[in-house]
Amino acid sequence: AWKFMAAPGHFKYVLYRNFHGDPSNEGVYRCTMLQKVLYENKETKKMEVANFTKWFDVSLNKSFFIQSYYKMAQLNGTSVKNVLSARHRRSAAKQCKNVPCVQVSHPLGGTAQKEEKRPCETACEMWVRAENLNKASVSKDCTSYYERFCGEAKFPLYNKTICDLVEEADVTVTSDDGCHRDEL
Repeated sequence: AWKFMAAPGHFKYVLYRNFHGDPSNEGVYRCTMLQKVLYENKETKKMEVANFTKWFDVSLNKSFFIQSYYKMAQLNGTSVKNVLSARHRRSAAKQCKNVPCVQVSHPLGGTAQKEEKRPCETACEMWVRAENLNKASVSKDCTSYYERFCGEAKFPLYNKTICDLVEEADVTVTSDDGCHRDEL
């Protein structure tokens, strides 16, 4: 099962991927990351954790964030069960992008295959926990896992200077069920 996103640690980063994630396909996004935020649920009065995907657009010189929701699923048409379905809307009944990811387990990070417009086999990301960034940056094991499942293409996203700025920016936990992007 996919345990990487739910694992301890507040920050996880995309070290590199084999595609550009921006609509213009020019590679303008840097520091795509997951941040966990502890907050008090106003209805239950209990402390909960919200997940946020954050990134920096170098063409606009701005950071963005979106609240993300994760659940386990099975990849359509396959027997693969270790699939993480990420969406950016609380209610599954409303229409919004679902992005399933297949994980290859590794102690330092995970290789996620991302299915959007292209077949799942062609779009991959190397996710790394913050505490393992230095280890994973040079790890031959991580690199070999990625190359085995994703090929040779590696577009770097992690940049410490930019990521430090994105990491420090505050996010807002909402109960909004709408798809949205919020500028930091």
